[in-house]
Amino acid sequence: MDLPDAALSELIPDGAVPDHLLAGCGQARAQGYLHYPEDDAEPARYAAPVRDFKGIVLAAIQLAPRPGEESADDATSPGDAVLATANALSADLGFEG
Repeated sequence: MDLPDAALSELIPDGAVPDHLLAGCGQARAQGYLHYPEDDAEPARYAAPVRDFKGIVLAAIQLAPRPGEESADDATSPGDAVLATANALSADLGFEG
């Protein structure tokens, strides 16, 4: 999420970053969290970074709701919940973002 698009190309052996990866990174930057949709093998997953006081990503919080499981708070989406949790932990570590 933190890497600019040009830096992503340095991580790929041939330098050709797939369009879906760039689109996914752009969406994650805008939302503040990653979302992996549910498929036949895996449930939907949401992940957000936990940062230290310098803004360096130390860890990530991931939420994988069970298929069909409803939130106790219908107003909060799983993505918003994981982002709020990661932001609270980051704030506890001194991150002011």
